[in-house]
Amino acid sequence: MSSHEEVFIWPPPSRGLRIKVHVPASILSVEHGIVKKTFVLGLIARALAIFRVDRISIYKDPDSRGRDIILAKKVLEYIAIPPYLRKRIFKIDRDLKAVGILPPLATASHPLEEDVLREHARPALVLNVSALSICVDPGLGGEICINRAKGLHVKKGDMVYVRTLAGGIISSVVDPIEAKKIYWGYSVETYRSMRESILSSDGDLYIVSTKKGSHNIEKLSERVGTVRRGIDVIFGSPDKDPDEIAMEEGWDLEAIDHYKLNSAPLQGVRSIRTYEAIYITLAILNSIIYRVKHI
Repeated sequence: MSSHEEVFIWPPPSRGLRIKVHVPASILSVEHGIVKKTFVLGLIARALAIFRVDRISIYKDPDSRGRDIILAKKVLEYIAIPPYLRKRIFKIDRDLKAVGILPPLATASHPLEEDVLREHARPALVLNVSALSICVDPGLGGEICINRAKGLHVKKGDMVYVRTLAGGIISSVVDPIEAKKIYWGYSVETYRSMRESILSSDGDLYIVSTKKGSHNIEKLSERVGTVRRGIDVIFGSPDKDPDEIAMEEGWDLEAIDHYKLNSAPLQGVRSIRTYEAIYITLAILNSIIYRVKHI
């Protein structure tokens, strides 16, 4: 790798290596009021986007409250949707009444006004489909209809990516294979337990964020170097590490092969909040992946 290698590219490239984080719903249970809960979810969404996480799994843990998992899914999905499509996709909802405090996600799926001056790809919602045309809302002042390419299989309500020429002229739908080369954002999943969340994954490296872990970056780098499918990062609750949550669920975390990482050795505070651990851990992992795999 050359010393002057470009390390900022826009739009950001997809890694082609799935990164998934598992987070307990109880991270919201310790926050009081919809505003604080929404604020924390905004911080988490930014962390996911900054470090190009592909999926976030919110799992129900013993300390979580019933509605928190529902709130987390709604808010995380809301902030991920392009602002110009939110009114079409989301109805008035009490769980979304504090979304005005959310920070801009600023991913490639959230184009700016000045992007219209140059050629770029942008998300669009499919409004109508016929044999010859497809009508979409790309956030450029309303519905736009373009010729439907042969072999393009889409239906009303799908999200597609459209190629936009300078001046805001839509030319075509971006080929799905080409679209996958760009990191657009994350998807949200929910599960009834941490065990169910972990079993839903097919990654070849599980990293458990815990104060009981080590900080051997060289060893972790070796593990990352062997990954082919994906990496899962598992976080505990405000009061319990992942192994303690597993124990309460009636199973042993040692049943899965994993690497225990203390991402903040000799921490200067009594406890690190889960959303803080997400930033710290993902920053370390991002650096390792870039250094080892150059992606």
